[in-house]
Amino acid sequence: MDSMKTWIKKRLYVQILVALVLAYSVAGCRQGKKTGVSFYYWRSQIALSEKERDVMDRNRVSTLYVRYFDIQLDDANRPKPEAPIVGNLPRQQGLDVVPVVYIKNRVFEKSDSSALKALPQNVISFVKQINAHFGVVPKEIQFDCDWTPTTREKFFSFLKRCKMLYPIQISATIRLHQLKYASETGVPPVDKGVLMYYNMGEIAADTLNSVYERKIALRYLHGLKPYRLPLDVALPIFSWGVRIQDNAANRLLSKLNASELSRDKHFKELGNNRFRAVKPCFFKGFYFKQGDIVKIESIRQQQLLEMAADLKKRLKAPVGKVIFFDLDTLNTDKYDREIFKKVANSLR
Repeated sequence: MDSMKTWIKKRLYVQILVALVLAYSVAGCRQGKKTGVSFYYWRSQIALSEKERDVMDRNRVSTLYVRYFDIQLDDANRPKPEAPIVGNLPRQQGLDVVPVVYIKNRVFEKSDSSALKALPQNVISFVKQINAHFGVVPKEIQFDCDWTPTTREKFFSFLKRCKMLYPIQISATIRLHQLKYASETGVPPVDKGVLMYYNMGEIAADTLNSVYERKIALRYLHGLKPYRLPLDVALPIFSWGVRIQDNAANRLLSKLNASELSRDKHFKELGNNRFRAVKPCFFKGFYFKQGDIVKIESIRQQQLLEMAADLKKRLKAPVGKVIFFDLDTLNTDKYDREIFKKVANSLR
């Protein structure tokens, strides 16, 4: 009987020890797991500052989505690449670089059939040239195009041809209207989509934020569960200004934030993220008349968490990556150090 009790005690001890080891191992794996934080890099010259490298290191960023070039139309309505990326990519061990090609919808509206037939080969060839220059062997390529019901077939045909020419994972950006009206706009023939959860309102002189308004966003989210593609999510951390003259918005001012205007003697803060030009001036390459109003549209930390919570409730599966737009000290300096990990982890 005593030997039986001793055997049972030993067995329980072993089971408890195994359970503790497993729990420790799982916790260790979770602690070392990638957070899912990724960033877009959306400048024509890549040269990461020390602060930007620090953001990548702190957040254990394993994927950087780099805009390689745009496709626009020339004067003869022929597709042409614009503003190709130059500079030096960061040499970070384990960093995956995803080439992103932005294509104006007008390319598919206005180009003739011969130009569209040649477009996939031309685009892929140029991507491969840039890959070779930077020493990149990508696992994924992404196409960013705000296609419409009238251009869907041409854009989807382009995607299929690119997949044949470059058989790696292909992703496409998905805007909110393409999510809500999927039966009209179609679902692109790609491996996965990236839901662009921003730019959901009109640029106007009113008090609404064209980058993000929760009431507007929620109108689109019923399309998440039935959508037929696995989705990553892109969230905004950028800010811009809207110049208002005679009570009408007439210019979008990219890469502008409130702190810059508050430090400039030519502007007076009015509250509610609005500033008035007190005298005529040039600021960051833009001209302002006396009395012009600048409305700053940006995203607060709490709004990022709010976005994540709303998406979490409606996504049919956890997202693989959360991609913040975009990696720039002008943007990242506005936020607490841990916010990107906190948002990304809440969506996994």
